[in-house]
Amino acid sequence: MMLSAFFVVCGVMVVGMVGWRLWVGGHAESMARLGSADSRTTASIGAPEPAAGPAPGTGAITTEIRVLEANYIVAPGDTLATLARRHDTSVEALASINNIENRNSLSVGQRLIIP
Repeated sequence: MMLSAFFVVCGVMVVGMVGWRLWVGGHAESMARLGSADSRTTASIGAPEPAAGPAPGTGAITTEIRVLEANYIVAPGDTLATLARRHDTSVEALASINNIENRNSLSVGQRLIIP
């Protein structure tokens, strides 16, 4: 008796989970169709046309790996602030990418990466 009740409860749970998945999946698809129909409707009444290409979050993810090499040698009188202004970046970015803990200490001839 107990064992049959257990199987009935398990069966009901499985059927319920499958039904829930089907309902949620079908609901999401209908909302997507509704959303695309809404965008066509708004476009026809004067709203700007949507941009060509895949919707945000649906395209392929691409990555770029670059090896960063030192591309600047510190000259007399250089500070992180002057280098940041000259190369259109921030002092924080320069210090971070070059692992500089003391931002007031640069050595003449020190090689830096300028982001």
